[in-house]
Amino acid sequence: MKLEIESTQIEDKDFPKKNGGGNWFIRSQPILMFKGGSKYPDKGSLTLAFSDDVNKRDSAATMPKGEYEILEQGYYFDKNGDMQLSFKPENLKLISALKQT
Repeated sequence: MKLEIESTQIEDKDFPKKNGGGNWFIRSQPILMFKGGSKYPDKGSLTLAFSDDVNKRDSAATMPKGEYEILEQGYYFDKNGDMQLSFKPENLKLISALKQT
């Protein structure tokens, strides 16, 4: 599987906490996922920040354009024993930079 970030465009969102008392703030960046043998990628979002502090969201940097692989730490089992993937920036390794435009 190959991941690609082709844009440094970001999307900021916020929504109220379920228990009241403020908002959650999210910053994300588009990401493409190429599965083995697939001609076309799946599109998704890479979460750069998820916080109840708007300043933490607003200070989250974008990932550079390029091709990435998921590091071993990005694979884990959830509380039900189901395998999961974590696309957090710290779980990705840049393998090939794309030209910045």
